[in-house]
Amino acid sequence: MATLKKLKGIFWKEAQPQDDSDAKVPRVSLEPLKMPSSPVETPEEVDSEFYGAIEKEIAKSVPIEFAEYYNQMSVINDKFSHLDEATRYQLAFHAAKTALKNRKKNLTPDSLSRSIDHLKKVLETERQEFEAQNEQGYQTNLSGIQKKAQEMSRGVDAREKRLKALQQEIDAFMKAKNDEKRRLEDERAQLISQRVVAEGEINQLDQKKKERETKFNTALEAHHQRLDALKAELEDHLKDIK
Repeated sequence: MATLKKLKGIFWKEAQPQDDSDAKVPRVSLEPLKMPSSPVETPEEVDSEFYGAIEKEIAKSVPIEFAEYYNQMSVINDKFSHLDEATRYQLAFHAAKTALKNRKKNLTPDSLSRSIDHLKKVLETERQEFEAQNEQGYQTNLSGIQKKAQEMSRGVDAREKRLKALQQEIDAFMKAKNDEKRRLEDERAQLISQRVVAEGEINQLDQKKKERETKFNTALEAHHQRLDALKAELEDHLKDIK
């Protein structure tokens, strides 16, 4: 459907095959014409792409009576802009009525009103088609994004599991290192204590050695003195013996 493809291309920016249906369907071009300034004006905030696409679809369905009136209104607005609006509307109506009479068409205010009602039905059809396409485009894009999101979620889960396992490995490693540190600190403390004891024993040995040396030297000196005394006595008492 031409409308669906047009709006799909606008909204979802998807590449579409060239649509030649516009060239095959006779329609009235509204682009160069000016709609009456009252009662409706196009808001500035309306999206130009959507507005133009909808306008083209409306142009395909414009009844001949309304198209003629529309064209006459455009001409009169250009040439007689100094006239009040009501007068311009009436002049356009009579000019269009005359032109249509030659084509065996009868223009009435009621037929113009029905033409607008018809165009509003066209707008409703456009709305329904757009909503269907919009939902389809949304679901199509959503499916792809959701698939990516699911893949990302699986990636996140896998990395969270790996991070958890890695943290457990780090915790186990740190526990082992802390246990080893405590063991080494305990062993060091024990060795320090044993070294202090050993150093005390060394001091005791040094002291005992010195005490033994003192006692030995004292005893040795006593023997020297005794022998020296004995020698002196022998020399004294035996000096006359030959």
